[in-house]
Amino acid sequence: MDVLSKFEHFGLALLVEKFWFELEPAGAAAIHQAWMGVSQRRKGKGFIASIKHNDRKLYLGTFDTAVAAARAFDDKAAFLRPYTTNVNFPELLKNEKPPQLNPKLIHQYKFRPGCPVETLVRYGTQWDFSDSDVESGSSIAGGGVRERWIDAEITKVNPTDFTYDLLVLQPKKHGVNPNAVHVPENYIRNKTYTINEVVETRIRYTEKNEPCEIWIAAIVTNVHINGSYDITVTEPEKHQVNPLAAHVPQDYLRPLCEMSTEWHE
Repeated sequence: MDVLSKFEHFGLALLVEKFWFELEPAGAAAIHQAWMGVSQRRKGKGFIASIKHNDRKLYLGTFDTAVAAARAFDDKAAFLRPYTTNVNFPELLKNEKPPQLNPKLIHQYKFRPGCPVETLVRYGTQWDFSDSDVESGSSIAGGGVRERWIDAEITKVNPTDFTYDLLVLQPKKHGVNPNAVHVPENYIRNKTYTINEVVETRIRYTEKNEPCEIWIAAIVTNVHINGSYDITVTEPEKHQVNPLAAHVPQDYLRPLCEMSTEWHE
């Protein structure tokens, strides 16, 4: 299996995988072990591509071949980690490296990588709008264009043009591309949570004398003037925590990411 990871070309690896399935179907089930971020579906055929990012496991899709799933992992890794070469096909990465941000100039930027934000999306509308659109943050601009602020996360600062690359956290819900590049600063604002919004909250506890930190689902029940929140944990028995938490700092909350919740195994 180790020989697969040494191929330099995507096409050659794909060709070998197809021949492997034809010659040895039983042994080919473990072919995904040669690739980073690839696992085999527990039920049915196909391979799942996933990547870990900020304590989340993001689902990237299900593919017919392990090589295609490995390529999907590489594409997302190159977006989330612009300076990495730890991918399945490093030869396919772009030769030019993005300019690195000078740490001394970080104060010039309003947002930092990893920061949860909201970004403005605009798209044409052919539907009727109800009061629910207004309540959810939608608005109609001139020319029949709908505007909406959606949850995202800063992945990179572009020092050449003072823009940002974003990971959209609910791309299917809003019908947009999950990768947003070179977004101007005026299209981004700090994330604020609203009452009844489903979020994730961070809890810390000790397991086998080692500290453990996980994110669990919760619902915002109240917003305080000092920027803290009251929340209700959705599954307190499962995590053995108090179902009610008051005055939770914003640093202990983050938006829900559909790519980490929608799995197809």
